[in-house]
Amino acid sequence: MSGGATDVTLRGQLIDLSGTSYNITTYYEKYGVSARMRYTWREAYRSTDFGSTSSFPWGFPVVQEDRGQLNASVSYEVNDNLSIGVEAVNLTESDVRQSCVNSGALVCFQGLTDRRITIGASYRL
Repeated sequence: MSGGATDVTLRGQLIDLSGTSYNITTYYEKYGVSARMRYTWREAYRSTDFGSTSSFPWGFPVVQEDRGQLNASVSYEVNDNLSIGVEAVNLTESDVRQSCVNSGALVCFQGLTDRRITIGASYRL
């Protein structure tokens, strides 16, 4: 402090950077069967992506709360040319929550995400 002035240092968390995140993946591949399951978790982080609009709601970033998601897929090679499969995204139906200013504060946005299941086939000539 000098001449009656006070030095102030503002410390904030970096945008879009979680302190902790992890992925756990299991897979199996044998006899034409390929199966994969992955759980992904990410700790809360500051974000400029407010409710998927990529804008600051009131001139400040929001906090994307902790979120985990389970995805899985299974495919089978019927023969050398034909493969069939199914893929599931967000099996846990984990929602998206954003808080204003601080983690755990007033909820600014809550997105109720759905479970998506896709069935497909591919044929090679």
